[in-house]
Amino acid sequence: MSRKGFTLIELLVTIFILSLIMLVAVPNVMNIVDKNKKETYVNDAKKMITLAEYKLKSDSSIALPNEGSCIIVLMKALDLSDFSKGVEGGEYDTNNSYVVIARDNNKYIYMATIIEKYGDRVRGINLSSRDDLNKEGAFNLVKEDEEIETITPVLNSSIKGYTVSNIIS
Repeated sequence: MSRKGFTLIELLVTIFILSLIMLVAVPNVMNIVDKNKKETYVNDAKKMITLAEYKLKSDSSIALPNEGSCIIVLMKALDLSDFSKGVEGGEYDTNNSYVVIARDNNKYIYMATIIEKYGDRVRGINLSSRDDLNKEGAFNLVKEDEEIETITPVLNSSIKGYTVSNIIS
């Protein structure tokens, strides 16, 4: 007798094995996708710092911060051609995403916060230094919803212990 197909048991075993593989693989793939999105937030924050640093160096009308003070460069004051869409497909909050350039012991410290609004959710990075953004595992700085600290910069207020002397919008 010639056999020209699979038995029901063989098909069920094959489906069961494929189901187990999917049960393990899908969550791992989803974690990789989420980690890549978080790394994109970190890269966008670093890009904002670089653009703000360039703006500060190329525009002589911007006064550099004095010792113990800082200037704020809002995201909307930067070249936004690289920021057309947020990571999750929403829009970056250009008023609450900014770079802080502070002066401490005659050295400049750069910090950034970046916030994306998508639907009724919020995701981004709370104010973090360039050094923190360059560390391994910086993707862990990405926060969501109520973990996001929205600090609207105001002249003469204090951010991270530095007095805001100028806001560039």
